[in-house]
Parts: sequence; C-alpha cells; structure tokens
Amino acid sequence: MLQRVHVDEAYSHLALDAALEASDLEGPDRGLATALVYGVLTWERALDRLIDRASHRGLKGLNSETLDLLRVGVYQLRFLDRVPDHAALDETVAVARNVPGADHRLVNAVLRRAAAHPDEPWWGAVPERKPARWLGERWSLPNWLGNRLHQQFGLERAASLAEAFTTAPPIWVREIGGGAVRLERLDDAARARIEAGEIVVQDLGAQRVVDLCAAGPDDTVLDACAGLGGKTLHLAASAKRVVAVDPALSKLELLSAAATRLGLADRIRVVPGVLSTELDDAPFDGVLVDAPCTGLGVLRRHPETRWRRTEPDIGRVADVQRDLLDIAAGLVRPGGWLVYSVCTWTREETSKQVEQFLERHPRFALDGDYLVTMPDSDDADGFFGARFVSANG
Repeated sequence: MLQRVHVDEAYSHLALDAALEASDLEGPDRGLATALVYGVLTWERALDRLIDRASHRGLKGLNSETLDLLRVGVYQLRFLDRVPDHAALDETVAVARNVPGADHRLVNAVLRRAAAHPDEPWWGAVPERKPARWLGERWSLPNWLGNRLHQQFGLERAASLAEAFTTAPPIWVREIGGGAVRLERLDDAARARIEAGEIVVQDLGAQRVVDLCAAGPDDTVLDACAGLGGKTLHLAASAKRVVAVDPALSKLELLSAAATRLGLADRIRVVPGVLSTELDDAPFDGVLVDAPCTGLGVLRRHPETRWRRTEPDIGRVADVQRDLLDIAAGLVRPGGWLVYSVCTWTREETSKQVEQFLERHPRFALDGDYLVTMPDSDDADGFFGARFVSANG
C-alpha cells in the first residue's frame, strides 16, 4: 500500500481504504494498519535518517520495496509503544520474505542495528542556530516548510504546530439539528448513527467555516467549490437552497447520494463544471468559496502532502484562489455575503489574499474577525475563513 503512495502517488486515505476493503483485517488489526500507514508517511524524514545510519548501504543502496518495509519496522521500534520490539522485527522480516524485490536479510540486519540504539535522536540541528532545519529534522518536515512555520509564527509556536501535525487527528461529528461533538472513537454505535443520518463526520474547523456563513432560512447559497459536499450538506440544513458547483462529476454524484440519505436532496442542485458567472440561480444571497489550497492545515489527515508540496505551489494556488474570488464576487447580490475559506495557514493564501480581494472589489467589506483554527490550539484542522458583505447599492 505504501508503494502505491510513494511510487504511484496515490492519496493515502484512498489507497488505505482500498487496501483495507480488499483485506480480511478486522477491529484492532485494521486500526494498527491505519496507524502504521499514517505514522510512516508522517515520520518519513526521521525514519530515513535512522535507516541511513543503520544500513551499511545507506538509503541510496535500498530499493523502494526494501525501504518501505524498513520504514514500517523502524516506525514500530521508535514510535509505536504497543508493539514489542521483537514482534516488530520478526513480523517485518516475515513480510519481507513474501514481498517481491525486498531483501529480507537486509531488513533483518538493519532493524537489529536500529533496535540496538533505542534512544538515539534522529535530528542533528540545534534550534537556536538553524531553526528551520531543526524543525524539519525534529518533526519530519521539509526544510522549506520548517522555515515557513518559523518565519510566520516564531520558533516556539512553530514547534508547537509542527508537533501537532504529527499527531492523530480527532474525530469530530456534527449532530443534525445540533452542534459539534468530539468522539473518542468511531465505534459501532457511532457508525449506526451515521447510517441513520443522525450525525455527519466533519472536522470542527470545517463546521466553523459554515457557521461563519450564517446562512439564513430564506437564502439561496452557492457553494462554489463543493468537492464531496460536506459544507454543502451543512449549508443545506439551514439555507433555503444550495447550488453546488465542482469540476469533478464523481464527487458531485457522492454528494447527491449523501443528500438523498439525509433528506436534503430537494434543497441541493449540483452543477458539474468550472465556476463561471453564467449560473441560472445568480445572483445569490450568499457564496462560499472553499478554495483549492496547499492543504498545509490538514497534514495530520494527509501526511503525504508534506512531501509532495513545494514552496512554489503556494503562489500557484494563490493565483487560482484569486481568480475564483473574482468570479464569485460577481455572483453575490447587493447586500449579500461572501465567505472565503482554505485549509491552510500561509499568508499568501489567507490574510494577504483577503487584503488583495478588498483592494480589487471595493463594494465588499470585511465582516468581523478572521476565522482561524489550528491543531495545537483548537484540536481541529488548520482552517482560515473570512466573511465579506456587499454594499446594497
């Protein structure tokens, strides 16, 4: 499964779901498999450093199959207390024997050397001298991302965020007709409530974005970047009508199915395609632009993002966000509202994007403070939101 993520560049959550569905794993074994996948992807830089030290060949002398198995084994040795060292070693070697291309003898030798130094730190940089490199090495981030955190938040807060992004995300649900509830686990009782349409899994940050919209019972609302429709469904619980636009027809089909299950199909119209000013229901009382972004606020849920994103991506997606906001501005009726949100924290995609939008569109004014949620302070995904109101004239 890790090969699909590393070699085929599959999304971890989709690859994991497919692998689990094809397996006969149940209960605790499924939980362990999930912890291993997300843990290895999160701590990849630290794991590779430890493997490099323990292998006479170094990382460059390992093929991808052997390297991924070593990552799984070393992760268990260093980060997963519930698996005894001897079990982690023996099981990983046993799996390696059955993986084509893997060198089980090398796996055995490297894991034994790694196990012999259980407390050896994997980082070498000193925070006071090289803060960006230290953040990257200590909390398994690329250096550019460590530098971004340091420059924007300062060393202490940057370390707090970097550490938070290595933890397992909480399970937040929205009770239909109620508010946000944090679950300790997604047990059979919770799954039954989901199937019955009583609760919907939705992170607290995402729920607060919809709360920021404050859609009224007479509002016709546009969800300009609907995706799978979590926010669309939430908006439909309070608004009169929601038009959901997204280029991915497959996502809109899943949204329509969820709307039918929740009894909201009559309030939602899906429109496949890119956002444009030529929408039948325009102008709207309110528009939500939950824009594509770098996703740096949801690293806990999509750990591979830390390795796939590059710093130039920030400017590229900021351009897309700007274009979407410009189109959306023309779809808001006089006196209506516009909410912009992203699941990231970079200035270019958050406060700077808002400032530039207000310069380009003087008929809009910022309505209240920014919405900001972060994993270290809010036990939620990293979200940013801003609400604008349009002049009546």
